[in-house]
Amino acid sequence: MHPLIISATELNQLIDSENNQELLLLDLSAHEVYQQGTIPGAVYMDYASIVAGIQPFLHKLPSAAKFAQSLAKVGYRDSMHIVAFDDEFGLKAARLYWTLSMAGLSNFSMLNGGLGAWLESGYQLGTDAKVSAASTIMDLSWVGSFLADAKQIEASLPEQNMFIWDARSYPEWSGEECYAERAGRIPGAQHLDWKSFLDEKGRILSKEELTKILHNFLDGNNKEVVAYCQGHRRAAMAFLISAYIGMTIKTYDGSWMEWGNTQSLPIESGND
Repeated sequence: MHPLIISATELNQLIDSENNQELLLLDLSAHEVYQQGTIPGAVYMDYASIVAGIQPFLHKLPSAAKFAQSLAKVGYRDSMHIVAFDDEFGLKAARLYWTLSMAGLSNFSMLNGGLGAWLESGYQLGTDAKVSAASTIMDLSWVGSFLADAKQIEASLPEQNMFIWDARSYPEWSGEECYAERAGRIPGAQHLDWKSFLDEKGRILSKEELTKILHNFLDGNNKEVVAYCQGHRRAAMAFLISAYIGMTIKTYDGSWMEWGNTQSLPIESGND
């Protein structure tokens, strides 16, 4: 069993090992970035293949059937261990992890720092794109209880039965910046920017540092924690980081893109 977050050095050792036949490297970078070079042996996975792709909220959880087809296309088999990376400090890889978790699939690692960390460690990129033979489509269903929807969150607000974590930037939380019809946050949402988990190079901090940050943020909370952002990448990173330190949370896949564009849902804003 490999760690949930691995370094470029650890990944290089895995690739060089004799027992790497069941290792599946997935590159979720933008396609033009992938075409310029990727980690040798990596298979391209289109981010659009792991989200619903249905208007008006393209970013929500896809159907289990669509996700099963996406895994088959990149050659995934249930005996494999996925190592995912991207060109966005792991945001798209984290979303893949959350989706895999919803399907009950846990053999996953994320490359800390993504492509940038690989290059900074002195390793080379390959330019020969690997085409993985498609595998049999698995019979998947959503078995993970890691999702909260807008109705559940709204119902929790009067009694404050959920600890709502806003993983966006502070200006988005306060309403100074807006990427929806309405600015602000879910009422009562507490702010902790996902970038709090990164060092100056964009790499995830140590487990000890992450534990301290999250424990200080939650401050003895015993409610169900639900994280959200704008389009459910930063919230997925919050989910991955929480799992890394042994904590289970839920996320709201609609996030602000849904909440901020739904006039009937309550909001608040300001710096208090």
